[in-house]
Parts: sequence; structure tokens; C-alpha cells
Amino acid sequence: MFSALLDRNRAARCIVFTGESGAYIGAAAPRDVRASIGARFPEYESAWLNAYKNLDLAAWSLNDFQNGDLSENALNQIAKGFLSSVSAISLPATPVGPTRPDAPWLEIDRTAKQGMKTWELAEYVTAAGLPSMLGTQLERARVQKGFTEESMARSIIGKSGRFVALVDSAEAFVGLCDRTVLTDRVARKIVEETKPV
Repeated sequence: MFSALLDRNRAARCIVFTGESGAYIGAAAPRDVRASIGARFPEYESAWLNAYKNLDLAAWSLNDFQNGDLSENALNQIAKGFLSSVSAISLPATPVGPTRPDAPWLEIDRTAKQGMKTWELAEYVTAAGLPSMLGTQLERARVQKGFTEESMARSIIGKSGRFVALVDSAEAFVGLCDRTVLTDRVARKIVEETKPV
């Protein structure tokens, strides 16, 4: 759900994945995450369609749709509609919407956080399983932070892909660099320095 909502947000360019200890696993564009999850769980795509279909547009104003973005109110309504299709208080005897007979329903226990137990159409994704789920869409390039700015820039430019993670000596995620922005800056600097006098 998060990736689908971020896909509507033009400012969000990627989702960063870290392990339990904060170790960097990779980054991927929200659209690519949504496509990979949708291919694995067609029920999610069905739930999105259902969430949009059930919106009561008469109750909204055009302010909820300004600039091609959805308002917080619109996003909340869509998220609630989506969750109602893929979660339940008890294991559903009959699925909500089209589902595969072997669709994985997991019991999620939130009682330790004053929540409740629910059933969700989901599966756990581990750090080891994420690369196989996202395939080539998962960008894994990383550079250890702590060197000089110039040596880090050279290392980042030497990597492939759009995003390069900055990690510490324990491989924990520290930050993210958009490699295309950096290469553009370096190219402009080279052009300025080589202008004829």
C-alpha cells in the first residue's frame, strides 16, 4: 500500500530498504515496488481498483485533487478502502474480491502495542528475499561514507544505477545520493572549467 501511495507523490523518488540492524539492502522506485508486489499479489491490484471504485466523489471538493496529487483526505480514504479488502478481524471464510485459492493469509498480532490481532493477505519479506522479489529493480550500489568529498564523488559516479547509498563501516544506511544529479553537477563543472578564455 505504501508503495502505491508513494507512486502518486512526485516528490518521492525511491524507497530505501534496510535490515533489522539498519544494514542497507537496496532502493527502488515506488512504481517498481508496486509493480513487483502487484505481480506477486494480483489481489492487491484488485483491492486498489475496489478502493478507487468505492470512493464517494460527491462528498469531495476539487481541492482534494489539486496539482495532480491527492489530498491527505483522499489518500486516507483510498488506504482504508484498500485495507478493508486485504485484512480482516478473523480469517475470512470467503475472500473479499477475487483471490487465489492458495492466497497467503497471515495472522498479525499487534496486542503488544495495544492493537488487536488481524488477518492480512500478505507474506513476510526478508532481507534475503527482497532481491528475488524486486529483481533488477532493486538498486544495491553503495559507497562507504567517511572519505573525502572528492573520493566519494568519484566512487558514486563509478557505480551504476540512479541511486547510491552512503553506508558506514558496518554497512548501516546513512544517506542516499541521486547519482544522476551528481554526474550532472560534475559535467557542468567540467564544462565551466574548460570554457575558452
